[in-house]
Amino acid sequence: MRIKVLPDKIANQIAAGEVVDRPASVVRELVDNAVDAGASDICVRLLNGGRESISVSDDGCGMARDDAILAFERHATSKLSEHSDLLAIETLGFRGEALPSIAAVSQVTLRTRNQDSDRASEVIFHAGKLKDVRTAAAPPGTEVEVRNLFFNTPARRRFLKSERSEEIRIKRWLSASALGFPAVRYRLFFDERQVLNLPAVNSQMERARLIFSGSLLEVDLGVDDILVRGLIGHPAQSQSVSSEFVILVNGRVVQDRAIIKAVKDGFGFSLKPQEFPLGFISLQLPCQQVDINIHPQKSEVRFLAPQKVFSAVKSAVGSVLREFKGPLDPYQILSRQSQVETFSQNSGAEIALSTPEWLIERDTPQTAPTLQEGTVSVPPALRSRLPDAGFKFSQLKLIGQFLGCYLLCEHQEQVYVIDMHAAHERYNFNLIKNSFSKDRRPGQKLLIPQRLRLDEEAAYLLASKIDLLERFGFELEFVGKTDLLISSVPAFIKDGRAAEIVRDLADLPEELESSGILERQIERVAASMACHASVRSGDILQREEVYALFEALDRSEFSAACPHGRPVIVNFKRPQVESWFGRDR
Repeated sequence: MRIKVLPDKIANQIAAGEVVDRPASVVRELVDNAVDAGASDICVRLLNGGRESISVSDDGCGMARDDAILAFERHATSKLSEHSDLLAIETLGFRGEALPSIAAVSQVTLRTRNQDSDRASEVIFHAGKLKDVRTAAAPPGTEVEVRNLFFNTPARRRFLKSERSEEIRIKRWLSASALGFPAVRYRLFFDERQVLNLPAVNSQMERARLIFSGSLLEVDLGVDDILVRGLIGHPAQSQSVSSEFVILVNGRVVQDRAIIKAVKDGFGFSLKPQEFPLGFISLQLPCQQVDINIHPQKSEVRFLAPQKVFSAVKSAVGSVLREFKGPLDPYQILSRQSQVETFSQNSGAEIALSTPEWLIERDTPQTAPTLQEGTVSVPPALRSRLPDAGFKFSQLKLIGQFLGCYLLCEHQEQVYVIDMHAAHERYNFNLIKNSFSKDRRPGQKLLIPQRLRLDEEAAYLLASKIDLLERFGFELEFVGKTDLLISSVPAFIKDGRAAEIVRDLADLPEELESSGILERQIERVAASMACHASVRSGDILQREEVYALFEALDRSEFSAACPHGRPVIVNFKRPQVESWFGRDR
């Protein structure tokens, strides 16, 4: 079979497939262009989930007539002029592929007018071919209307997801992208129904608190020329997929496994391996240190100093996490679980945002508060809430213990429920972890050493941890291949639990990654030891013991969740309690 050059029509359709694979891809490319054009107001309209029509209009700089025609040529762009520009890309788009790729598989009408002109230009393309250029009436800015997407590639059209799936995907991506540009107003319409209205605001955090709900803390840390900002949620609000955490790099929504891992490492042992946090991280760093020219859809990046970025994100999250001390509103967890909708971004990864009620379309539009430009109205129950920095456990008045494991308290017309095992476990975990020493700590000698028989795999795993366990105060010695002699244990471990905790420590999985291995091992061991050293369900605590625990929690650096991420304390305000009994009517 002889090699031949493909016709332009086929080559353009192949190239378009790398950039545009669904309506969400079209929206992403056109919105990015609008932001690059300096728009302060962007409006997106879809008909039939984008299959019939996609329209993106903005009030940006607009284009002259000749530039509007040239914009449909492949690799025609105003954002790059020489090779060195690729090393310092400051715009969202730069390749000049978006418009020609979209035009190759649809029917496109572009209307644009720059500020110096009193008339607009209208350019029409069908399947990559120029059909007409004419003068039109339009306000300053640009509007691109894309009709009948993939009309000339029926195989691609058949693989499109449902209308609802595309709508969810587009709304979620637009909300995530809006985090990067808070000074821009974003509106979204589905079949003439307004489903999203994000007014321009003064800061990224102000916008983020309109999008995310729950108990959240602000991240703000500068490390040399790297600035890490964001919001992170309480560990109890964790989700089951990593894609529900939004990552922005210089304003661009990206996917990056290393950043996700850095965030999880910042949470330490509070998140299980299959759990991921709620919130977002925004990285600002010199554009020369980021390569965004590695993915057709520009959704992945490569850092010049990845380890430095990793450490900055991990430190930023870890330094903030300890500020979670106050109670968690249980309704925020329920609200989070019911509101999250998962959607896939253009590259196949997914993002989910917890959306306040006023961002979710309704069958009856009057249920959504009216948003006027420059103002925001959000139902109080769904606003993201800062943890109460002034909260103290020692202020609580104990009412009693119930269901074997929970403490019921009250303070200032609020009811508090505390998981006493989780609370004691958190305190012990902090104590054990912070007391870890590189040198061996003296333990308490057992009057009669305990002998423990392990299976071969457990014995192998424990043998790799003996040096670490001895630093906590254990004295262990193998007698044969699988028999273990326990002669000494940490002072806070009861004699009767020595064999039980050592067996559990042997079952801890082997670390596969070398990065941060010692820190993770310390946390795993400390968590297991803390669990065994803490009160258990069914134990009866005296009032003096409860108040001593409360004072200890006040001194603890992080007391809102146990080492496994479960909440320590939740609260119900008086209006919530009264609503249960109809006293609010």
